Amino acid sequence: MSEARSTARPVPTPDAEAPAERDIDIIARIGEAMHGPLWIGKTAPLMGETHQAVRRWLAGQGAPPPYSVPWLKDAARRHAARVLRAVGDETP
Repeated sequence: MSEARSTARPVPTPDAEAPAERDIDIIARIGEAMHGPLWIGKTAPLMGETHQAVRRWLAGQGAPPPYSVPWLKDAARRHAARVLRAVGDETP
């Protein structure tokens, strides 16, 4: 008699917390959404940083200053508002 093997995958419990997203991951996501594949050079100045600093953070060398994400989120909101005005939608 052969034993049947279970192929069911474990179901994550609701208590399991996802790891917190790193600030550089948030910066990369917003920067790429705003500027496409060449986002680093265009995004760094919005945070008062150089593209070399952003590349170091991406490589795991150091981390963005605490103000970087809030500044970039603010810049992204202003950018989105300009785009919406350009297409004739004054919402936000």
